[in-house]
Amino acid sequence: MRPLLRLGSILIALSLGILLGRLMLNTSSSYYGVPADFSKSRYVVFITYLHNRETNLLIDLEKSSKTGLIVMNQAQIWDLLTSNDISYFACFNLTSGLNRELGRIEQGIYLFAFDSKDETQVVRFQLVQRGFELDIVYFNILLILLGSFLLLTPFFKRIVPRSASNE
Repeated sequence: MRPLLRLGSILIALSLGILLGRLMLNTSSSYYGVPADFSKSRYVVFITYLHNRETNLLIDLEKSSKTGLIVMNQAQIWDLLTSNDISYFACFNLTSGLNRELGRIEQGIYLFAFDSKDETQVVRFQLVQRGFELDIVYFNILLILLGSFLLLTPFFKRIVPRSASNE
């Protein structure tokens, strides 16, 4: 019985630590931002890993000119590489800035491809993520429940009388 008690207490302690750490870290927003310079190429591509959180896309164009943006998630990138089938998560044609709420996105790799014919265009590109990663919260709650069950198993054996199990 001692290994079950130890395993249960370790599961609870680790899960509570991870859960509290994630809740404290997730109260702040994460910012990803870079400028896109088109002086060397017509196309600029950014690839980043995003978490399962509420996401805002903020784009500021230095000057008013036609600029395109295609956003692809990991599955769409894979489809493009294997079958040349082009599908995308979001597509924008911009002549001025953009402030778009993308909502809660799936965790994974995202590709942001910009296209501008104007060589002097500079795009300030920002992603803002906020909120909780619910999958981590649910998983840690499940581990806390499992650890509690392992801790309470010896007490349940004391409650059930042995004479009732012999009948």
